[in-house]
Amino acid sequence: LLHTMAANDCAGDDQIDFQESLEEKEREALEVIKTDLCEWLSYVLETKIEPNSFMKWLSSGVELCKLANKISRKVSDVQEINWTTKEGLFFARDNVSNFIKWCKGIGVEEAVLFESNDLVLDRNEKQIILCLMEVSRYASKVGISPPKLVKMEQEIDHFEKHGSISPPKQKKRKTEVESPEDKVMNILEKCLCKQKLKVTNRGSGKFILVVGEKRFVIYARLLSEQVMVRVGGGWDSLDHFLLKHDPCRAIKISMPARE
Repeated sequence: LLHTMAANDCAGDDQIDFQESLEEKEREALEVIKTDLCEWLSYVLETKIEPNSFMKWLSSGVELCKLANKISRKVSDVQEINWTTKEGLFFARDNVSNFIKWCKGIGVEEAVLFESNDLVLDRNEKQIILCLMEVSRYASKVGISPPKLVKMEQEIDHFEKHGSISPPKQKKRKTEVESPEDKVMNILEKCLCKQKLKVTNRGSGKFILVVGEKRFVIYARLLSEQVMVRVGGGWDSLDHFLLKHDPCRAIKISMPARE
């Protein structure tokens, strides 16, 4: 009985370790997206926004309203919104609420919207980032240069449609850096599972991955020294994606250390 209880405790600890690793990798992926978004917001609003003060900088709702109005001026049938610089939670909620209504007006889907309290009370950062990325996609359609990830999406969409565009050029560095394609292949080739993750390199950063009965089409791109992959309509880091879907990595994290 004691042996069984100990085994169950160990399994529980392994599950916790795996969940913690998943959450850590997700935070790392989100940080890359947030950094890209902050650079874009800094460009559009002509100010300096640091990722570590992202939520605090947005919390009054003033900058969000400024962003909405700057985009609205590019479109004849989208009205600008009112906002106030008065301090206090009531005024902040009002500003943020006006921004959310504006987002609905330009067609941002309910699934990526956030609530006023998410921002005012400094919670649910992921949802706020997803919403602003969607806003940036709309902004790109009305003539405002988008974040790097959205530019990459546009290049990928063009490739899917025309099949004749090469992946974006990476900046040259003093030391040789692996391309996203090389990095993906090097990581996947290290898999020692009996049932390996099957991968087909289609070129231009496009890969077909098969895990058991699951099949994924991903595009790999390099941003902020991190390999990001586009799966469906969203972005994830390669590390987080593989941790979720490659059994080999789940086993390695859950495997107890030998004494």
